[in-house]
Amino acid sequence: MSTKSEESYQWACEISLLTNMTMLLHSQKLMVRWGIGIGVFLAVVRLLLGNATFVEALLTIAIVILGFSALGLVGYVIYCCIRGGGFTSSYTLDKKNLRENYVPYKVQKLPNPKGLSGLIDILSSRPGLPGWGFVWATGKSTSTMPLKRVRTIKARRRLGHIKVSLGLDHVYVYVRPTDFDTILNYLRNHCPQARVSGCD
Repeated sequence: MSTKSEESYQWACEISLLTNMTMLLHSQKLMVRWGIGIGVFLAVVRLLLGNATFVEALLTIAIVILGFSALGLVGYVIYCCIRGGGFTSSYTLDKKNLRENYVPYKVQKLPNPKGLSGLIDILSSRPGLPGWGFVWATGKSTSTMPLKRVRTIKARRRLGHIKVSLGLDHVYVYVRPTDFDTILNYLRNHCPQARVSGCD
């Protein structure tokens, strides 16, 4: 981890979507919730119409949940293929904001022919940085979260990340074991409204 000053940190981590199951578990959780909601709705409709018994209604819920779970798994596999199996996530943390930038493996490995440098600079709107415009145009993503608005901080040391949430919006902050406590304590001290859990 590189430190710009005593009150600002910068670091980067490579995350493999094939070995790190955080995103898979999160997507499955969302799909199961959708499955429960739609399954219960269909079951109630069948019961009201007299087309099913109570047991058949429960079976309908189970089938819908399994269907959504399978759909989520297929979607995750497609997502892994699109992302090249993983991504590099870089972070900037200061007193006011947490900024995350991530680039898929696939985008990082794409060549940057010299003949396209000028066009790429124009696309990036950052002259002197050839290549980054191409990365931005093909998959680079950036997000910024104001620390004063953070509501929850969940530390998951064994998974190597800290989940920082602002309502429905959240960021998974991946940190090396040697820097985990430093980043967690910094977030705790600069997020006055946040509820912190899972620190052990």
